[in-house]
Amino acid sequence: MILASLLDLGLDLRQIETGLSGLGIDPYDLKQTTEDRMGISGQRFEVLYEDGRSHRGFGEITRMIEESGLPSRARARSLEAFQRIAEAESDIHGLPVEAVHFHEVGAVDSIVDIVGTMLALDILGVDEACCSPLPLGKGSISCAHGVIPLPAPAALEILKGVPVYGVELEGETVTPTGAAIISVVCREFGPLPEMRISSIGYGAGKREWPDRPNVLRAVLGTGDVSSEPIIAIETNIDDLTPELAGYLMERLLDEGALDVGFLPIQMKKCRPGLMVHVLASLEKRDRLVRVLFSETTTIGIRYYRVQRETLPRKKGVLETELGSVVVKTVEMPDGKVRHYPEYESCAALARQLGVPVIDVYTEAAVTAKRTSDV
Repeated sequence: MILASLLDLGLDLRQIETGLSGLGIDPYDLKQTTEDRMGISGQRFEVLYEDGRSHRGFGEITRMIEESGLPSRARARSLEAFQRIAEAESDIHGLPVEAVHFHEVGAVDSIVDIVGTMLALDILGVDEACCSPLPLGKGSISCAHGVIPLPAPAALEILKGVPVYGVELEGETVTPTGAAIISVVCREFGPLPEMRISSIGYGAGKREWPDRPNVLRAVLGTGDVSSEPIIAIETNIDDLTPELAGYLMERLLDEGALDVGFLPIQMKKCRPGLMVHVLASLEKRDRLVRVLFSETTTIGIRYYRVQRETLPRKKGVLETELGSVVVKTVEMPDGKVRHYPEYESCAALARQLGVPVIDVYTEAAVTAKRTSDV
């Protein structure tokens, strides 16, 4: 369904066929049809092949992908997906990863689904992907190991850390193959991000659900190039001493925070407190949340996406009459340039010379302006 939704975005099936030709697996055919699910038209994708080998070892699949001639990003994503499946099977069966043999996931259709999806994303030029929380059905399913409960153990293992929720559907809504693909390519789970939509695709599933269309929707678009999506992380604390606050700021910055601020606030029962406000890239969220929980007494943290715009800037070393100082040069919207001496560099030189830091800062600022005016 994932690959079908990408094909519905306008991808040519022949591009997938050509890209997968180097895998060297059993003969197969790819079939793409247009089907309707409760009034929604989408693409159905099938891999047609004769019953043959339905299981392969992790090492064999790894070699197959590495020697396939796939684009580097598609190859890396495919290897990571199978690595995650192998680790899940290893945990479930108590086997070393290198001893894992894939059954259903080792069949031709699953290999084509995973590698084909990674290839499709590469052809479409998708750099970033996000997904809504995943719905998990109930019941049981037959597999090579017998009848197992749903969600499948391998799917649940792979989805550790991914937002999920249960639905009243008898059947498998997220397979281990789908879980592996989503866990690799999606770095964020939640509502649709801010974007300019260029196309929408629907991938139709085989089953007909009783109360909802069995389709997977893919939305392709571009972000606003003038702004950068980041995350704001906040918590309110009423017992953080100034010394601990300073240490907390250092820890957060060391762990990759873009900025850290403390805002005085009035909390419940008129208690004075601090709001700790952190800005960070999306992938740093979990790491910074752990720092806040471990280094403070807070028991609750909130976070939300924000957009920011930044001016082009670069750093360089400026030679002044007092010595070398690192200066940040910023280009303004009207093309003018401003220079900002870096505090740490000015402070280090001031200590070395035994002069006030303000003298070093002023000398650097005057020298920078004089140099840019020449």
